[in-house]
Formats: sequence, structure tokens, C-alpha cells
Amino acid sequence: MKQIFLDTETTGLGQNNAVIQIAGSIWINEEKKKEFNIQAQPYPTDRIDEAAMRVHGITEKDLSSYQGPLEAYKEFISTLDPFIDRYNKKDKLWMLGFNIGFDERMLRSWFTKAGDKFFGSWFHWPAIDVAQIFAALCMENLVEKPDRMKLISCCEAMGLGWDEEEAHDALYDINKTKELFDACIDLKKGA
Repeated sequence: MKQIFLDTETTGLGQNNAVIQIAGSIWINEEKKKEFNIQAQPYPTDRIDEAAMRVHGITEKDLSSYQGPLEAYKEFISTLDPFIDRYNKKDKLWMLGFNIGFDERMLRSWFTKAGDKFFGSWFHWPAIDVAQIFAALCMENLVEKPDRMKLISCCEAMGLGWDEEEAHDALYDINKTKELFDACIDLKKGA
């Protein structure tokens, strides 16, 4: 089983916004093989929403210190390449994350901006949303549903803790997502 737990940070919520951080970990047969944290400048035509920048606590000057978007894309591909034969239709990664639909959509757009139309060569479809796995446990009354379905509240409901100072960093968020996924699977196995 090949999995990639993935999170992106962006300059807004639309596909015309930029992916500025991609972080995650690659797991093969339940063993962590690689952890990565890639920062990217926006493409010149990307939109930057000030509200998103405040959430991340970064400035446009900070963004200018990141590597160019095409270099970041190449780094991401070189991160995946040792683990996947992109020409084998059955050799792909299962993408997992919290509200992963957003990250998948933004990442697909980022691939397109890099001139790559073969996103599906790397990843199985559909991506697996850890928020939905958690919600299924709530539906089965195995865990109490929090008022807000945010990563922080789901982690707290499972007793996993949360460091607000570290939050909204893609690498921290994805490590908490992996913890949440494991706790959900363990709870379901024990039910």
C-alpha cells in the first residue's frame, strides 16, 4: 500500500491563487519513507489574497525568498519519482488529507500551470478525506462530533492535542492529519 499524506498552503481559495507550500509524508506498507516540505513562489499571474497571507503569517517578502514555482514543481516530482512508476497505471499513491478535495484541486491546478497534464499518473482517484473518516465515526456514535469540523477540533475530540503556534504550517497540519487518521482507524478496529 502506497500512501501520501499531503497538505498545501495557498494564497487563497481559488484556482487562480497560488500553492506556496506542499508538505507531506510518503508511507509504503505503513512505514514512513519520506517527509517533505516544499515552499514555492506564486506564478506571476497568481492571485494573492491578503487574508490568506495573514492566516499564514507571511509577507510577500517572505514569498520572494521561496524557490520559483517551476523549481518547486520539479522538486515535488523528484520527491514522488523514487516511489512510483508513473507509466504503470496500477502503481500510484493514495492521497490522504484533511479536506483533501481542496488540496487535490489546488495541486491539479499547480500541475497545469507547470505544463503537466498527467497529475493522474501519480495518484489514485478519489483522494481519501480524513475528515470524512472522522465524520463516519461521529455518525456511528464512536466519537462525539465537535461543533466545527476543523482539523484542530477533530484532533482535540480524539485526545491528540494541538499546538496553535504550529498550526497553518502544512507540515504540522499533515502530521496531525496522519495522527488523526491512525486514531480513527484504531478506534474503528476496536469498535
